[in-house]
Amino acid sequence: MRGKCVVKIGGSVLKDSSSLVRIDSIVRHFEDPVIVVSAFKGITDALYDLYECGECRLNGLKDLINMHLRMIKEEFSYSGDFQISQDSIKERDSYVSYGEKISAYVIARFLTQNGLKSIPVYADSSGIMINDSSADSEIDIQASSLFLRKIEDIMDMKQIPIVTGFFGSDKFGKTRVLGRNSSDYSAVAVAAILGIDRVVLVKDVPGIYLNITDSKSLARRIDYERALELCEAGARVVHPKALKLARERNISLIITSGESIESGTVISD
Repeated sequence: MRGKCVVKIGGSVLKDSSSLVRIDSIVRHFEDPVIVVSAFKGITDALYDLYECGECRLNGLKDLINMHLRMIKEEFSYSGDFQISQDSIKERDSYVSYGEKISAYVIARFLTQNGLKSIPVYADSSGIMINDSSADSEIDIQASSLFLRKIEDIMDMKQIPIVTGFFGSDKFGKTRVLGRNSSDYSAVAVAAILGIDRVVLVKDVPGIYLNITDSKSLARRIDYERALELCEAGARVVHPKALKLARERNISLIITSGESIESGTVISD
């Protein structure tokens, strides 16, 4: 697919080491992508549970990291390491952000070893700014100019940025999450920051169904308002905040699956 676009790979697609091969295939389908990733399936829930554990918090995180690193060690005999900041395990938001950080790290290393030079980009240290610390916090598009420059520099070096969804940084430099299942919203916000008008959301479904009980009702093209109606009525394929920001910024969304990247549902005016 030609032209710049943001491609978000959801946690339902990120299941195990076999998922990395599929991601490689997906990324090669695009000419000039910015990749936004969720945590691997089930990892965010595990991190929330481990955080409450207190004394086992650090060792639990180390176990999760080693589990992820084995995916690339087995494939490439990779001997790299993933660093943990001691301060980052003290606050819940920074602790649970490790799901996406590990995901971005592993995917970037896998793609690089396969000839697609990639670099992990962690939202909280790369200039994606959160406007407050409430449950309804949003990404401040205008204040995230540092992120724009960072991504431009990476792409100028012909590298693929693998950006973490789900969180960013507040004005005090603290990691803040955007709420559960918010990586769709992160991807649209990344597109808005970068001035990109197309976002591809790769999920475990081929698109949006007009009737969730009818497999033949897959929508090929719908507008933002209809998509919002369907999602709020139960077809929660896309996060409502992602749809609202896409409508506001006139960003087209393409909902597709890793199995059929050429097809799916287009959401636009």
